[in-house]
Amino acid sequence: MTDWIKDKVRKGDKSAGEIGFPTINLNPKKAGKIKKGIYSSKVKIKGRIYLGVLFYGPRLVKNEKNDVLEIHVLDFNRNIYDQNVEFLIGNYIRGVKNFGTINELKKEIELDIKKVREIAN
Repeated sequence: MTDWIKDKVRKGDKSAGEIGFPTINLNPKKAGKIKKGIYSSKVKIKGRIYLGVLFYGPRLVKNEKNDVLEIHVLDFNRNIYDQNVEFLIGNYIRGVKNFGTINELKKEIELDIKKVREIAN
């Protein structure tokens, strides 16, 4: 995708932040018809652009069936609930996976972050 997508940040259940990777939660319909999984992304917050790790799909580790759209914004840790942001969906990194433990999930997120940073350089 090449166009910036605008949406308002909504409140989530804070579970990503509890494991050390806070996310901004957006309307999953804004993802369009992309394949479910992890993508590199860019997020524009108050005119500044940040790298992000975008997740689109069901959070299998939480036994969810509905799709979510959330982005872990790298090098950013402010509360921006109810604020508008813009984002770009970048390169596909991997599909949706289920994890047996939270530690397995955390290790995979760390690998995703590393890949996004490598793509950006």
